[in-house]
Amino acid sequence: MSAASKVVIPPNLEAQIDPFLKAMPIENRNVPRIAQLVSLLNSGNSKIRENAATLLAALCFEAPNRDHLRDEGYIGPILSILKDADPAVSRHGTFAAMSLANLDKNKDYIRDNNLLSLYFDALGKPPSPAPPQYVQNLMHGVLLLATNQQNREIIGSNTAYIKSLSSVLLNMSEWDPAIGDKVVNTLVSVSVSKVGRETAMREGGAIAALVAALHKRQDDHDLATKILPALFNLSIIEPNREAIRAAGGLTELSRRVSLPQPQHDNLITLCLRTFTNLSVDKATCAYVATNNLFGEFIKILWSKNDAMINHALSAIQNLLDDDECLESFNRSHAIPPLVRVVGVYSTMPIPQQQAGTPASPIPAILAKAVLLLSELFGLQDAQHEFLELDNNPIGVLLSAYSCPVLDVHKNCTRALANLSQFHDNIRGRLGVSGVIPPIIQQLQQKDREAVRQALRALTNLSLNANNAIIIYKANILDTIIAMCNISDQELRVLATKILVNMTMHEPLRAPLSDKGGMQIALQLMASADDPEVQLQGAKLVTNFALYGKNRKAMTERGFGKVLQEYEQSAVKRASSSPAAALLQTQIETALGNLSFPYEEKYEDKPIELAAAQPSLDQLELEEAMQRELDRRAEEEAAAEEEERLRALMEVEKEKERRRVEEEKAQVEEAKRKLEERRRDDERRKQAEAALRKKREEEEAKRKADEEAQRKALEERKKKEEAEARRRVELERKRVEEERKRKEEEARKAREEKERREREEAARREAERREKEERERKALEERERLQREEEDRKMQEIKEEQKKREQEEKLRKMREDAARRAREAEAQRAKEEADRKAREENERRERERREAEQRAKEEKERRDREEKEREVQRAREEAERKAAEERERKEREEAARLEKERLARIAREERERADREEAARKAREEEEVALRRKEEELALRQQEITRKEAMLKKMKEDEDAARQAAAAEIAAAAAAISAAASGHSGSSVPSPGRARATATSFVNTYQRDKEPITTGADVKARSMTWKAATSPATSPRETEQEKAAKLAKRARISQELISVERGYVRNLSIIIKLFLNPLQSAVNSRKPILPADRIKKIFGIVEVIYNYNSLLLEGLDSRIRRWQENQAAPLLVGDIFIKMCDYMQCYSTYINNYDDATNLLRESKRSNEKFAQFIAKAETDPECRMQELESFLIHPVQQLPRYILLLSDMLRSTPQDHPDLVPLTQAVERMRKLTEFVNEQKRQAEDTAKMAAIQRRIVGKNNNVLAAGRKFIKEGPCQYNSTTMKEKDREQFKDIMYVFLFNDMLVFTTSRTKGSVIGSKTSTEYKWREHLPLSNKTFINAASGGDRAFMVQDTQLGKLYTLTFPSPADRQQWLQKLTMALAALSAKGV
Repeated sequence: MSAASKVVIPPNLEAQIDPFLKAMPIENRNVPRIAQLVSLLNSGNSKIRENAATLLAALCFEAPNRDHLRDEGYIGPILSILKDADPAVSRHGTFAAMSLANLDKNKDYIRDNNLLSLYFDALGKPPSPAPPQYVQNLMHGVLLLATNQQNREIIGSNTAYIKSLSSVLLNMSEWDPAIGDKVVNTLVSVSVSKVGRETAMREGGAIAALVAALHKRQDDHDLATKILPALFNLSIIEPNREAIRAAGGLTELSRRVSLPQPQHDNLITLCLRTFTNLSVDKATCAYVATNNLFGEFIKILWSKNDAMINHALSAIQNLLDDDECLESFNRSHAIPPLVRVVGVYSTMPIPQQQAGTPASPIPAILAKAVLLLSELFGLQDAQHEFLELDNNPIGVLLSAYSCPVLDVHKNCTRALANLSQFHDNIRGRLGVSGVIPPIIQQLQQKDREAVRQALRALTNLSLNANNAIIIYKANILDTIIAMCNISDQELRVLATKILVNMTMHEPLRAPLSDKGGMQIALQLMASADDPEVQLQGAKLVTNFALYGKNRKAMTERGFGKVLQEYEQSAVKRASSSPAAALLQTQIETALGNLSFPYEEKYEDKPIELAAAQPSLDQLELEEAMQRELDRRAEEEAAAEEEERLRALMEVEKEKERRRVEEEKAQVEEAKRKLEERRRDDERRKQAEAALRKKREEEEAKRKADEEAQRKALEERKKKEEAEARRRVELERKRVEEERKRKEEEARKAREEKERREREEAARREAERREKEERERKALEERERLQREEEDRKMQEIKEEQKKREQEEKLRKMREDAARRAREAEAQRAKEEADRKAREENERRERERREAEQRAKEEKERRDREEKEREVQRAREEAERKAAEERERKEREEAARLEKERLARIAREERERADREEAARKAREEEEVALRRKEEELALRQQEITRKEAMLKKMKEDEDAARQAAAAEIAAAAAAISAAASGHSGSSVPSPGRARATATSFVNTYQRDKEPITTGADVKARSMTWKAATSPATSPRETEQEKAAKLAKRARISQELISVERGYVRNLSIIIKLFLNPLQSAVNSRKPILPADRIKKIFGIVEVIYNYNSLLLEGLDSRIRRWQENQAAPLLVGDIFIKMCDYMQCYSTYINNYDDATNLLRESKRSNEKFAQFIAKAETDPECRMQELESFLIHPVQQLPRYILLLSDMLRSTPQDHPDLVPLTQAVERMRKLTEFVNEQKRQAEDTAKMAAIQRRIVGKNNNVLAAGRKFIKEGPCQYNSTTMKEKDREQFKDIMYVFLFNDMLVFTTSRTKGSVIGSKTSTEYKWREHLPLSNKTFINAASGGDRAFMVQDTQLGKLYTLTFPSPADRQQWLQKLTMALAALSAKGV
């Protein structure tokens, strides 16, 4: 080797290089041999270049040479071999490229000298066909280069480089692990580059290539473990996520998420991480919902792998931002696994984080699981599924509060807020379960979101009366009141809503006002910049004013004047602000409540008063005896209950023990079978190991043979080299001669080819010209034929025009003749009209009297018909409801059958799939089942232990209770003895008589089994006792009648207060169970029903409830006062007189009732979610098996109830009673109110009818709406008039239609038009003309036969002949028209 080069040439290579170089025509042989070899790479002889490349590649494999070649600058020329066009040459370049890249300094050198492109150019455009190991060697070199950080950055940021790598994978028809794995490793390593992650990996097709690799190698889990982290990093960028989806990445991820656990837990975790990033896009959400992947995620939630559960929850959390995904997730029965996750992880201790160690996943898992539950709780069926779980689901949710992490607490509170937003029975169950204390603790947090969720939850829960009392007793009113004054608008509104909800419950109105609630209401009303806060303040005032004592206090403080000022301000803003309009309505309601009188005599009376009681000594005696009897009964009941519970527990315990023993036996059998399978697996593994060992031995033998063959080949090659050198010169000469010969043959071939091409071009040109000539002649022939056809058509048009002109002349002549005939007919009609007018004037007075008589008869007949129609409508309504019920049942049956059919098909499909998967999953499922059964056995054993402890505790508590009861009985007995011994005097029975009375009382109780529980019972028995011990009296007969009336009046008063209390309760059920939940859901992500429909269905039911609560409070106060002092008269008439002004609002409700019920039925048919909500709410025990419609009709029926009850009370009121006059006035005013409401109802119906007619009539001058105008009748009718043309009469005779109003007749023509949707049709009426009715309008009933009559207007000079389908129709129209004219005449019109 020359001293100028440090390149090491081994002896074996030296023996090849030296003879080769001597045989080559090298100009400068003074340079090192390495330089001579490099110079031969530029030779025109591919064989020489191949040999030189072979020797250079061999030198590159020598480790020292890698440094020397770099230092001497030979790396670039050697790598240029990759650009050689001859595959045999470039193949050796790949070996050199691979070897040179296996050194860190060379990696930097290749990068710094821009040699990376040589690798990727060769990789992107490999020769076809590629030599053996060509791509494999290149990929190995690229992979080595990519181990350098800076190289990775360059490769990852170069789209061309990425395209080269990607093309290798995409063009690979069959997977070659030697190449594919290297490409994947390289792409994964460069994907961490920032530029590569953002653009190059996507634009270079690397994402599609990686996904394609996953598809080609579906069972290669090791390869997937390498690719998935790269896809996870890439999916952070939004365009990359779209590229992953477009390449089918979601399908590959889904396939691997469903792999069996736990052996593929790591791979599933990687898929879930990538899914978490992808799930932020709508397209992924749609894919998951369409392919129902939530089932696979839910399976993961049942596992015990914390990382898998955490990532699955993250992916689901992102997906649930889409409403369709939320519904799909709910349909997958996600509630049980989520509750299981919350229950398991809430009991786990959170380890303290050490430095350098990752944080515990427990808080994150808990927070996400509870958050998902809160999302699901926005759906009604999810709430029901949650509450129907048998493992105390509310307790499990509350257990999450034990986790000391604020996010978990916030999500728990959010879940409770969502869970309590719909149904009152759920709110009650939550309150009993103890959810309010932890929510109140959240209210003390400094985190705004925690406080907001706590306020939301308390707002919903406070709608329940029991929960409101719990909140009041929790002593947090000061905190809530303080929040009513903060600047945060949302929190402020929520806090005020809690106060509003609490004041809806009667027992809390007085305590809350004492806490400063009325002052808070004034402060809220002063928030002029916030109408929502003002509205809540007005609601507070409204609710507080329902209590008489509060009304007095607010009146003294000038609330009425303040509210009037706010009302004026709201009126000014009502036209431009819907919120101000609501505020105005609420203030009007509050003012109405304040104006209801407060009776000074009751100001110190509490809300609940006991009834009047007899003398103290007698009461003490009876109450002591009652307590003794109650204690005895409770003790007996407790003993019986204890014995029953003990027997049940013993039976249950024995059953549980037997079940545990049976399951233990099953588990042992399963273990035995599993052990047998494990032994079979072990034997199979041993056989596989022996077979593998045998194959390894065969492989070693094969390699030894190959080595021997290689050595023999080398020996043979050495012998051939000498012969090769000898033949080199001869070969060179032969090659040169061959080259010249080929060049001469190629020249002759080119000349021959050019000659043939010229001849072919000439032939094609001749054919083209001939074709163009033929086309030109054909075009000229077509144009000639077209001109002839146009001339013929023009002649025909001229003839047709001449014919039309002749027909037009004939038509004009016929029209002139017809016009003259019409003029003659009009003259005759005029003369006839004059004659009839004279006759009509003579009979006018007689007809007027007859009309008045007929009008009277018609009114009587109409009244009878109205009653008959009401009966008919009631019968039709009942039949309609029955038909609807049958139809609903038929639909439900059809839906059930369809559901069963689909379920059967799905079940058969699942069974088929299960059978196919059984062989692969049997062992895994048995292992999982075995573990679960062991866990269940442990849990059941714990449950047995817990029940035994509970039974023991119950027994101890009952023993203590019996001892306490015995002590109390002894004390009661002593009290009885003391009471009996303390009686003296003539007015008190003797001790013996007292004991006899007590004995008789006890016997009576034991006989009737009805303990004394109320003051009224005590009073009644006391009066009986007094009557028995006092002398009899003989009042006069008139006094007896008066007493009988007063007794009946007292019973009616009790019935009145009972009816009113039930009515108010029904109204509160409408608001509490139906209206409030629907309004709460309006602002949610998926409202049950739009706000406008809610308003139309329920109308002003809240206003009616408010005013009737005032009435109930007034009646209750009066009747309780009278019960305390029955010597004073009971007055109720003045209360109803005051309430009549408030009850005019019933007109609005009743006018809207029909539309409301129709809209309710239509909404239930078209909105499945609304129908489900109504059905669920109607199952609440408070509804007493009644439907919503039966509640909504109560306000319609209430006014007649008042009239009946007050009339009965008036008949039972003595003549000298002070309530006689007020009660008479109340009955009269209530009747007038009912008449007013009915009249408003009729006017509303008339208005609706007029509006409907207006919509049906089209055309000019079609306005039928006018003040005072009322619709009377409509129907088909043929009519002739002096202004109607003959052609119109003939054209419209079959479709004429007439409308009669109280002041005019409208003549139209009807036509039927189809609906755009479906096959429904509607009738439209086109305005033709009209006839105003006045005292100048007369009827000639004698003309026209039995189906027609004539109508004439002498002022306008119009005469109409009206012909009806039948004589009966004629008679009806004649009567209606006559009555309308008579009414106008009476008005002087």
